[in-house]
Amino acid sequence: MDYKITSDNQSMYNTPPCWNIYMCGLFFKYMIQKGGIPYFENLSQQKSQLLYSTIDNSNGFYKCPIDKKCRSRMNIVFVLKNPELES
Repeated sequence: MDYKITSDNQSMYNTPPCWNIYMCGLFFKYMIQKGGIPYFENLSQQKSQLLYSTIDNSNGFYKCPIDKKCRSRMNIVFVLKNPELES
């Protein structure tokens, strides 16, 4: 806490990021309205299941090199059956 730094910078070192706090508050209210963390966890699981089922049911066009018990909901890895198509 240096008064000179605060004074030279028009007290900006003492000003909280009001817009960010406001936006977080709006988002937290939205999350609570939707059902909180359990709702978003379920939504995330549905999205990843949809992607993995699309990959698994593509008749081999897409392949997931990750074992089913180790798959991530955040980073869905897949490759194409024909490596030449990847470029």
